[in-house]
Amino acid sequence: MATVALIWRPPEPGDEMEGALPQTAKVFEDCEHVGEWRVEWFDDDGGCEVRIFSGTNAREQAIRYADHQYGKFEEVIPASYP
Repeated sequence: MATVALIWRPPEPGDEMEGALPQTAKVFEDCEHVGEWRVEWFDDDGGCEVRIFSGTNAREQAIRYADHQYGKFEEVIPASYP
């Protein structure tokens, strides 16, 4: 099962986005919901796409999705929440 959230914010003064390339997608386990895996990707306009996977093979689903959707991704270990 996957959940998707599209988040966008307009560029603000001082944002140095012009000519920037989209970032590499990040794949990681959710810090608050153990067993859920997230794929996050930011575009060159500051927009963000988030897809959340859950279930017994959530990690594999997230990696497969990131590879198919973005081609370029990295699996990361986020800093835990306080």
